[in-house]
Order: sequence, then structure tokens, then C-alpha cells
Amino acid sequence: MLGEEYFEGNRLIVLAAEEANAPDVLLDRLPTTMDAVVLDHYDLDHAFEAALHGRIGMLCAIDDLANRRHDCDILIDCTPGRRDAAYASRVPDRCRLMLGPGFALLRPAFINARSASLARRRETGAPRRLLVSFGMTDPGNLTEQALRGISESGLAVAIDVVLGTAAAALGQVRDRLASMTQKVTLHVDAASATMAELGAAADLAIGAGGGSALERCCLGLPSITLAAADNQKLNLQGLIQAEAVISLADDDRPLTERIAESLREVWRSPTTLVSVSANAARLCDGLGADRIAGEMDAQRRAA
Repeated sequence: MLGEEYFEGNRLIVLAAEEANAPDVLLDRLPTTMDAVVLDHYDLDHAFEAALHGRIGMLCAIDDLANRRHDCDILIDCTPGRRDAAYASRVPDRCRLMLGPGFALLRPAFINARSASLARRRETGAPRRLLVSFGMTDPGNLTEQALRGISESGLAVAIDVVLGTAAAALGQVRDRLASMTQKVTLHVDAASATMAELGAAADLAIGAGGGSALERCCLGLPSITLAAADNQKLNLQGLIQAEAVISLADDDRPLTERIAESLREVWRSPTTLVSVSANAARLCDGLGADRIAGEMDAQRRAA
């Protein structure tokens, strides 16, 4: 069933699940002509995109798997280390590839917090404040495992934990917090501005390897980073290669034990945070949206 909603003054077209992959259904709901369409959907490829041409000025596709063909004018993939060769046979010659963290689409709150966040990271010292966040739903319950790892480390540190009301493990996390000796603050359904503030105030984070990892990079926030889903593995691999995150030992020990060990190592060598912070900040400056908008405007003018 089709419908419409409004969010922050913007018109949202809501499609039923069984109709979401049908280009004709979408076209019926859109204006007669459009300057641009941006697609971000793993199940949509060149066939869907080709059906939109003739009604739009340009088409932008967002991808991070490089596993399917596209028929688009701009392709955005902010995976660290991504190279043009990954899309050599998957996009038309006209397509402008915008690859790497320099094209990450970050929320303004993180860009606004970047300068102050970087300034406070120039001094070396043991971390005093941790941020734990694996997304609002955290289906793998990594939040609770990270908290157990912090407890096992025996380190005295203040902790901010972010989770959403929709998280199935929220009750388990609350129980874990009640048993911890460290000072812990739970932030439920934190807004993007709050997330940016928490990231800027933290000395170290433990979090997922998707888009939030690039938000932390923008803030120069060092993080122990895990792949919370399969589609984050390539992103995490690139972050590790750039030495922009702190990687965990890759062995058969429980995750909590590996997190505890990593935390102790950071406390023994606080200069690690300075180097990881600098690498992270160089990797993603938060200006990806501006760069993409500039390219879209240039293509519009050239049309």
C-alpha cells in the first residue's frame, strides 16, 4: 500500500515491501521531471536504474559491495581503500566514480564537532572516557559483550553507552550496567547531535565498522572497531590497513577477553591513541557531501 509521510519538512514516499523494487511504482509517485535521484539499496542494480532514465537529470548510486552492475552517472562508495578497478566492468563510461572515505556522507553534527574534537586529542594521556555504540538496534548484542570486556579489563574509566529502545538486548545491557563498578551513563535513542558530542568528548570508542566508524574518524576518535554485519567487513579491513582503528587479536578467545586485552594495551601505550587519531582524521574529513554536491552541480550545468 502506497503512502506519504513528512520528516523535517521533507516529503517521504513510502512503498510497500512487495513494490519497493518496481521502478514503475516509484515513477508513478514521483514528479514528472527530477534533477537527480539517489539510490541506496543492495537489491537494486542497472536494470532498475535504466528504467529511471528519461525522467531524471542524473542518477547517483550508493554502493559498498562492488558486486553488481550499475547504470548511473555518479557512483559513491566510501569504503577505505576502494579503487576504480572494482567498478571497471560494472558502470558505464560516463559514470563518475567517487570512492573512499573522502566521499562519506556524514551528518552535519559530526562535521561541526570536528575542529574542537581534534584539538583536544593532541595531548598524550591514558583515556579517561569511553564511548560504546554498536547502533541503535545492535542485533548481535555486541554492546553487552563490550561492557563485559571493560569490566574484565579492571580499568577505571567513565563510560557512555548508546542504544535504542528497539534493541532486543536493552534489558540485558541495563542489567550489565547495574553490576559494573565504573561510572556508566546510558543514552537511549540519542540524536545525531548528541552522538557527535559524545564522540568529541570520548578518548576512546568501542563500536561497529560501518558508517559510524567514519563518523568517529571525522572526529579523530580512536576506536576498537568490530564488524557488526557482513557488509562491514571490507570497510573494517580498509580501516585496519590505514591504521585508523585499533584492531582486536584475531584468535579463538571470547570477544570479551580480546576486548579486555586490547584496552589494557592501550592503557600501557597511550601514544597509540595519538597516532590512530591522526590516521583516522586524515582518512575522513567529513566533507564528502560537499564534494558530491559539487559534482552533481557540475554535471547539471554541463547537461
